[in-house]
Amino acid sequence: MRNISKSSYTQYLKCPKMLWYNMNGYERVVSEHTQRTLDNGIEFGIMAQSYFGKCVVVQREADKSMVEQTKVFLEAGEENIAEATFVANGGYCQVDILHKNEKGNYDIVEVKSSSQIQSYYLDDVAFQYYVVKDCVKVERCFVLHLNSNYRRHGDLTNDLFVLEDITKKVLELQKPKVKKTKKKGEPQEDPNKELIKEAIDDINTLLDGDLPDIRIHSGCDAQWECPFMNDCISTLSQQEQELVSCEDLTWKQRIKCLEKGEMVYPKGKEVLKMADDEVILKKEGIKEFLDTVRYPLYLLDFEAIQNIVPQYDNQKPWQQTPFQYSLHIMHSPDDEEADLIHKEFLWTEESDPRPALVKQLISDIPADACVMAYNMMFEKMVIADLAIVYPEYADHLNAIHEHCIDLMVPFKKQDYYKGDMRGSYSIKKVLPSCFPNDPKLDYHNLEEVQNGTMAQEKYLELIRMEPGEEKENLKHNMLKYCELDTYAMFKVLKFLYALLK
Repeated sequence: MRNISKSSYTQYLKCPKMLWYNMNGYERVVSEHTQRTLDNGIEFGIMAQSYFGKCVVVQREADKSMVEQTKVFLEAGEENIAEATFVANGGYCQVDILHKNEKGNYDIVEVKSSSQIQSYYLDDVAFQYYVVKDCVKVERCFVLHLNSNYRRHGDLTNDLFVLEDITKKVLELQKPKVKKTKKKGEPQEDPNKELIKEAIDDINTLLDGDLPDIRIHSGCDAQWECPFMNDCISTLSQQEQELVSCEDLTWKQRIKCLEKGEMVYPKGKEVLKMADDEVILKKEGIKEFLDTVRYPLYLLDFEAIQNIVPQYDNQKPWQQTPFQYSLHIMHSPDDEEADLIHKEFLWTEESDPRPALVKQLISDIPADACVMAYNMMFEKMVIADLAIVYPEYADHLNAIHEHCIDLMVPFKKQDYYKGDMRGSYSIKKVLPSCFPNDPKLDYHNLEEVQNGTMAQEKYLELIRMEPGEEKENLKHNMLKYCELDTYAMFKVLKFLYALLK
């Protein structure tokens, strides 16, 4: 019998098939966004190690095993041990922080970078308790997570964290709930059954067997990104693969199609039946939207990055911090490309981009201007927070915020819709539909940066680069990407005007 790790146990609860793939050497496919989130989580975990004060860390690469190192630290009476490692009861786990409390007993502390407790965190800690309880006296179990209301002022403080006691819930997960029954002889759960021990036995059996026969289902896309999704899809027939790969539907909608064995168009998605060149045109709706546009018009797009831990003053956890924008200015609906005025901003240093950005923004955009964005909720969110952080500019920023209009509206309302938009009103679908085969509007023709995720990654590279040609080239490519976002808005707006002629 092998010792089962905490990660194997939690994977088993999510999907036994996922665990089988992982333990049998199948390649994990994880998106760049997910990998960055995981990396940030590790960073956050290291920062949390000082929450209780001095903390020793069990090292992965050392002469002694992690279990032996943990024993040494326990014998030395260390009060806080990060990555404390235990093997017992058929399980193996590492505790983010093992904290010796005021009574001399130990508390298990799981560190999570989210701002609230998720149900699957409880399973994670329940497994740790099952393994650790026979090695040291465990009194309580906690989750140490982000405080979403925290805003940084100077050095980071413990107010960044929230310590939440989950001991009762963890204990409940050790044994099955036994329901009282009135009828004699009615079967009941064995109150002495250990759920985690039973799962460990099942996992050992699973890993010695063949690939579990578990059909892909609606839960496969919930709460986590399965790194073996492609492996599961490859076991389906060609028709089934087409049904579950239909990007125009949500995952649950795709699964419904799979269950029916045919395309099932939910309410609001009937347009997916349209041929690619078939068009819906409601001129009255388009005219109603265009009547809300005032000139001069300021076409705005931000690029921003999220950090789990606030990097700068007046920053919150997970906050979108703008580092770049593009702005095209139109003076009338008759403007051609040559008439456009373009302004731009990109921060290139390892410091807070917002002070310089906000000053240039209010210089570039008058308070009473009509500002247009595509899916404006993001731009409005960024502007609203800048108004909080910089109260001296709040009146100007709030005025910009109030005068925003959304170019997405006529496409979302399907005042204009073409079959090749495939049920989407994203700019990445609308643009090639309105302007097929236009190389100037093709994001794939851009160098280095072709989408928002790439812009975030390249920004992190840019600010760490030494001055020189390489940095200037990357800066140029980042500016070109953001510029295309607002130039594309100009082209789409002109397209709408042309529909009314």
